[in-house]
Amino acid sequence: MLSIRCNSGGGLSLKNDASLIKEIVEHVLRNLKIKWNLIRQKEDVLREFPEKCPPRGSESVVVYTTSLGVIPPTLQACARVKSVLDFHGAEFEERDLWADKSNEYLEELRTLLGGRVELPSVFVKGRYLGGVMEVMKLNESGQFPAILRACSRQSGR
Repeated sequence: MLSIRCNSGGGLSLKNDASLIKEIVEHVLRNLKIKWNLIRQKEDVLREFPEKCPPRGSESVVVYTTSLGVIPPTLQACARVKSVLDFHGAEFEERDLWADKSNEYLEELRTLLGGRVELPSVFVKGRYLGGVMEVMKLNESGQFPAILRACSRQSGR
């Protein structure tokens, strides 16, 4: 059977069903390959960071911070990281050690970082990115948006 089809130049072309089906299948396969490559790129971008997953953080962005202003540089560093995340429209869970009276977040962070505490500490999909210096470096190099896309959870906060 023959089918009539408009081509990209606005004209008509005649194709039999077999060639039309072949063309459709090739188009679908090309799109699947493109989507698969994008998925792999999302996963690859996080591989260089150590696997350290906060509780309930395997599919999200988790940031350990403090709102205690006694040590201004630490408070400012936390604000800088949150500002960069907000700038990129990233949805993140902030775990404020000062506001957590049960010390649950402090214990989580100590466990994740082998006994030490670094604020802020940023985790994306169970990978430890680092503190303010690492986040700023990733942002300035243009890598940070790709890392956040790997998480695929963005919204205006």
